[in-house]
Amino acid sequence: MTPSPLVPFYDDAALIRADRAAIDAALGRVLDAGSPDWGPEGPAFEADLAGWCGAAHAVAVASGTQALVLALRALGIGPGHVVATVANTDSPTPSAIRQVGARPVFVDIEPKTRCMDPEALAACLASPVGTEVRAVLTVDMHGHPADADRIRPLARERGIPMISDACISLGAEDRGRKVGTLADVTCVSFGGSKLLPTVGTGGACLTDDPATGRRMRMLAGYGQDRMNRAPADWRYELDAMNVRMGELQAAILRTRLPRLDGWLSCRRAQARQYAEGLAGLPLDLPEARAGTLPAWRNYTIGCDDPMGLAEALLARGIVTRRLYAPPMHHEPGYSTIARASDLARTEAAARRLLCLPIGPHLTTAQIAQVVTALSQILS
Repeated sequence: MTPSPLVPFYDDAALIRADRAAIDAALGRVLDAGSPDWGPEGPAFEADLAGWCGAAHAVAVASGTQALVLALRALGIGPGHVVATVANTDSPTPSAIRQVGARPVFVDIEPKTRCMDPEALAACLASPVGTEVRAVLTVDMHGHPADADRIRPLARERGIPMISDACISLGAEDRGRKVGTLADVTCVSFGGSKLLPTVGTGGACLTDDPATGRRMRMLAGYGQDRMNRAPADWRYELDAMNVRMGELQAAILRTRLPRLDGWLSCRRAQARQYAEGLAGLPLDLPEARAGTLPAWRNYTIGCDDPMGLAEALLARGIVTRRLYAPPMHHEPGYSTIARASDLARTEAAARRLLCLPIGPHLTTAQIAQVVTALSQILS
């Protein structure tokens, strides 16, 4: 029989318990105001989030998936278009592309960060399918930002936008710039296991372009821009849906956003603890690209037998995950998506990866427990 986990992979309940009084107060504020829809919490959270990231505009929506769809629609991506992305991601990335009627094409990744390889993207754009590519959608894998300084110029040369799926990298930095300012539009998620979790789901789009910000705001809310207009001037300016973030979720996120810096510091300290404790073991340890500060949503190692190692750790009460493996082109619903080139590095990374527990729900002693267990298993 498997023992009760001593080192859980996630523990959303623990984080909720720690914030319960503040969460209850936020919920009470919305209920007392009597404005559960189109109230002040959504715009206030958007302003708080944009300010924290250093972006000009934020549009809060119901989920990270909706954020991706919203970004694509706002940038004019639709039927007949191709979007270059990566296969080592979760289903919302290619699904969002398909939901707007476009077609994804997969390119390979860098071996260290597991993010899109700029050289593979350049080869894709120079290939026959490159003439059809109308957007580049990167994924900040495991909390590491994709190389926007190399990817965004490639997109601009073709006159196409770069969208960042930063659903697991909120707070990551590249040369002092936070995620949210590195792409034309950045999409983030606030699901329970994310870096800034709400209770339920939520997402947002960030941009520095006022026209794109306004269009996203209208597409998310019935085609109306209510933020900057009086009720008498509300008009249905375009065909749209209602995917706005609810007031309860926004209130919770406003309460938790001030905690994010501390949570990120905790993750970075735990990542350093892993790096120091696991040095010398037969493992591929994650490496940050020079000049970047990852958010460390996952601490992902590589090894010869990840399933065997996961079982050995579980026997010691340590829960691990193999996140984003296998790659999407091995999943039944996405197996027909075209590949711009051989995905050898994507395949190799997926075969070897194992994600160790990390996050503010864990203590230094628990991280040390994982290090000790790995040392015993692999020595």
